[in-house]
Amino acid sequence: MQSDETDHFRLSGDIALVTGASRGIGQAIAFALAKAGAHVVLNARDPGQLEASRSELAAQGLSVSAIAFDVTDPSAVAAAVAEIVERHGGLDIAVGNAGQSLRKPVGQFDRAEISRLMDVNLGAALVLAQAVAPVMEARGGGRILLTGSMLGQIARPNNALYSATKAGLAGLARALAVDLGPRGIRCNVVAPGAVRTAMTETAALDPAVDAFVKQRTPLGRWATPQDVAAAALFLVSPASAFVTGQVLFVDGGMSAQA
Repeated sequence: MQSDETDHFRLSGDIALVTGASRGIGQAIAFALAKAGAHVVLNARDPGQLEASRSELAAQGLSVSAIAFDVTDPSAVAAAVAEIVERHGGLDIAVGNAGQSLRKPVGQFDRAEISRLMDVNLGAALVLAQAVAPVMEARGGGRILLTGSMLGQIARPNNALYSATKAGLAGLARALAVDLGPRGIRCNVVAPGAVRTAMTETAALDPAVDAFVKQRTPLGRWATPQDVAAAALFLVSPASAFVTGQVLFVDGGMSAQA
């Protein structure tokens, strides 16, 4: 008997790590993966915010735990992965969602700002892949998902550094797909457009910004974190078993038009 197609989106028995999971898109991805049957380890730097997020998801009957560490610290990442393996027996899914934005004219970025944003948004993704790949290989394979952005494909004023880091994630995912594919590990990018979260709420309440987003987006609305999470679930589930090295835009068509 053939399995139900919904089984292709089940993650029963999987262990997943989601960085930047204390709020917004990261928390929504963690919820979606846990709802699909995975045990999800939430990560953020702030232990207080992290525990609040863990408690919120656990209260809904989901299997979650938490571990605080800085994604830019290779030793901390390696220690966290080792702890996850010790506690749960392995790691099947790693979602590199932690990131930062810094808007200013291109000539005003100083060297420290450049290094910091490159480290958080791009370098940390490679550090995560380095840490999880041997563990995933020992399990017979795994899935790495990186949170990119529509702004890695198109440009907006005062976002040169952020756009560069997110474009870099697309290249990194392709490289990881080639390098890690023979070891049974897939790597993809989910690239949101304009997403309405607590961080963007002020902008969304500005009538001019709201009108611009809705006019510029063929589907005529902001994305929700759940829109992004649904795409993320697809990319780490058996439903995408032959998909690797790809960028999936969740932007309502904004990047498709001139």
